[in-house]
Amino acid sequence: MAEVEDTVNFQVDKPERLARIAYRIQPVSPINGQYFSTNDTLVFRWKAPADSVKARFVILDDISHKTVYYSRVNLSDSIFILFPGMLPPGKYIWYVHDTLTLNYFSIK
Repeated sequence: MAEVEDTVNFQVDKPERLARIAYRIQPVSPINGQYFSTNDTLVFRWKAPADSVKARFVILDDISHKTVYYSRVNLSDSIFILFPGMLPPGKYIWYVHDTLTLNYFSIK
């Protein structure tokens, strides 16, 4: 029987690498000021130069800036879907990870 090491090494992305990737994420939709109804499926899209980096997808209340929804996502998936009724009517901000770009949308 062959000898096998009894330790397992996991590769973890360094914070510096995540920061470089985060600033190059380009939000695609919804675009600023876009309106939706409570019956719409919300499809959030972005472009990112990463293949499997995990990041946070965040939606904030536009007035209080409190987090109303967040989820861990793979940047390479470049899409996140919220089904009708998951957010009440209001104005919101969305972003992925530490991007410098915030996008605004409303639900009526």
